[in-house]
Amino acid sequence: MPIYAYRARTTSGQLAEGTIEVTSETELARRLDSQGLLLTTAAPVKARSRTRRGSMRIRKKDLVAFTYNLETVYSAGIPVVQGLEDLADNAGGSMARVARTLADEIRGGTGLAEAMARFPGIFPRVYTSVVQAGESAGEAGPILRRLADYNQWLLETRANVLRALMYPVILLTAVGGLVLLLLTFLVPRMLKVLTRARVELPLPTKILMAISNFLSGNILIIGLAVAGIAVGFLVFRRSAGGRMLIDSAKLRLPLVGTLLRKVCAARFANTFSTLYRAGIGTVESLEIAEQVVGNARVAAALRDARERVVQGETLSAAIRRSGTFPPLVVRMIGLGEQTGTLGDSLDRTAAFYDREIPQTIKTVLSLLEPAMILLAGAAVAFILLCTFLPIFKMAGAIHR
Repeated sequence: MPIYAYRARTTSGQLAEGTIEVTSETELARRLDSQGLLLTTAAPVKARSRTRRGSMRIRKKDLVAFTYNLETVYSAGIPVVQGLEDLADNAGGSMARVARTLADEIRGGTGLAEAMARFPGIFPRVYTSVVQAGESAGEAGPILRRLADYNQWLLETRANVLRALMYPVILLTAVGGLVLLLLTFLVPRMLKVLTRARVELPLPTKILMAISNFLSGNILIIGLAVAGIAVGFLVFRRSAGGRMLIDSAKLRLPLVGTLLRKVCAARFANTFSTLYRAGIGTVESLEIAEQVVGNARVAAALRDARERVVQGETLSAAIRRSGTFPPLVVRMIGLGEQTGTLGDSLDRTAAFYDREIPQTIKTVLSLLEPAMILLAGAAVAFILLCTFLPIFKMAGAIHR
């Protein structure tokens, strides 16, 4: 449909302007008239493609702030169009454009959830589903508050896990760079001097020299090979089978796998609880939860559980048969089903993992840090020892 930019006047003569997607200028005048506005000027503008909307991105923390602000608009009883326009005036960049577009869509008769669904890159399905449920129940304010808390929790959990996993990656990179520098710069120069002096090299030094010569003589080929492997890994990671294989391997890693399992369980509990309390059915909640657990293997387990629920199994039995989630999750879901307090049980499960995940991160780091330091020290010590062994041998021969 074409998009029109318009100017209109209220009954008191106040100017109102904006853009709206309608079939014709006549339809535009009719819609504005239903809102108590008299159309004065209208002109078609270049249509905003859905692809462009879908590709638009904002920072996660901006989405959290937007949700909290939108909850304030509803709780204060401010008309949603006016509230969105005020948010657009106080925001910047993409978020301001999104808020204005949402205001235009709602002014044209579209619901808030439907308008948000046109920005899938910003508002994921869990977001729009909860908003739609809140609109249907007439409780958009409380629902948005819980949704904002949920997104804030996702943001903080992701940041904590990334900090924990980035430390060993950075340390490994630094150690690898140091070893590469020693092997391609320091070792060749020192061993070159020893070779000229015709010193008999011990076996460890000969091995180190062979490695050094290979790296120095093939640095470009090695660099291209590493780049090719990295690109191949990324392509493989994007395929369905590759992602399943890699994510399954992650869960089997010592220490890190335990942490990732707990994170997936916490995401499931928090997401399912948010959807369940919004009045969304079990089957649809499981389908949405698949998209947020962040692991293809766990998502496949939820998909299987959803199919069993459709066939008549209880949620706890279906989750238990998946064999992916910790026993605590299964027990709490079963208890919630028996007592009719599934939402409370899932909230308690999520609260447990909120305490457990930081402790697991500390445990992982407390074990990885000394292991990485020992590995780095051993690698550097081996290189230096192999380099200085001939020097010590030559010094001993001189003293004799």
